[in-house]
Amino acid sequence: MTKRDLLSMALNVLGVFTLIHFVADTPRLLSFAVEMGSGKISGMANPKLFAAMEIVSLVLYIFFSVILIFRGDVISRKLIRDNSDLVLPNDNRWDEKIFVLALRVVGVVLVVQAIPNLLNILVTQAVWAHASAGLGFAYALATRWATVVQAVVTIAMGAYLVSGASYLVGLIFRDRSTEPEPID
Repeated sequence: MTKRDLLSMALNVLGVFTLIHFVADTPRLLSFAVEMGSGKISGMANPKLFAAMEIVSLVLYIFFSVILIFRGDVISRKLIRDNSDLVLPNDNRWDEKIFVLALRVVGVVLVVQAIPNLLNILVTQAVWAHASAGLGFAYALATRWATVVQAVVTIAMGAYLVSGASYLVGLIFRDRSTEPEPID
């Protein structure tokens, strides 16, 4: 089994996980979208736009699920340049290699979950800003700055983990007598 094969398999599993998350979240998102679209929830500036955002969230779940399930191999080729066999060495360094691959999968999970969240926050705030008597988008974001920062930091952490998290891996495996072998 090569490094790419292992990562591809993990991304396929992540795609199935995302699909399950989509199926579990669909009733809530659809009921909210229907309520918003019908105008049953009062006090909303543009309920149809909110309903459309919930539909976009569902489409993003499906999109990411399909990409991870059916194109995990393409993603793994982009993330790992070295397609050598994943040989577990006898010197107990195999745990580091598996750890790095697991971090990359966790990074993809973070990014896949944070991007729709960030888009939802930004569109929601744009709609709220439009409806709030000219207070503006900056004011709307200022009221929810923590959620925006959380989503951006989550995306950044995910990207760092996808890159291999070399500093973190170095800290965790620093007591080794030899330098860690990079996993490309």
